[in-house]
Amino acid sequence: MMTNDPFTIGLLDLMPDLAARARNLSRGNQARAEDLLQDTMARALERRHLFDGTNLRGWLYTIMRNLSCDVARHDAQFVHHSADDDVISDAFHRRTAAAPAQEDAVMVAETLVFFGRLGPGRLAALTAVAFDEMTYEEASEALGINAGTLRSRISRGRRDLCEMCGLLP
Repeated sequence: MMTNDPFTIGLLDLMPDLAARARNLSRGNQARAEDLLQDTMARALERRHLFDGTNLRGWLYTIMRNLSCDVARHDAQFVHHSADDDVISDAFHRRTAAAPAQEDAVMVAETLVFFGRLGPGRLAALTAVAFDEMTYEEASEALGINAGTLRSRISRGRRDLCEMCGLLP
């Protein structure tokens, strides 16, 4: 079925870019990336009437980023509620009682809990630059924020992680 609708044509043309962005935001998790792409396309079609007709790519990236932040926020809440005192306490006891070879694994587990406690904006900024290996320019465009805001979120996110890890006074 062919369509002459510019909006639909634009959506179809941007699907490869959106799929690549979804993979980056999902940190390589293929199932999550596919879900994110599908949710983005569904949201765009549902809210098509809100599109102002200027920058479809930017509008779709904003939808995808917001959906990704929603997922990150949900995951952070899940980690926070499931990880509360018992898991942190268990990780601490494992770390203090473990052989030196196991300390790294415990530190990684604790760090993941700390990442889950970052706000969605700081988490998205840090993951875009640190894990997705985006430049500041690419990350600020993908997240729909200016470069100064991105740098601020990265700096504050790093500081928060260092505080949670006990690396700052």
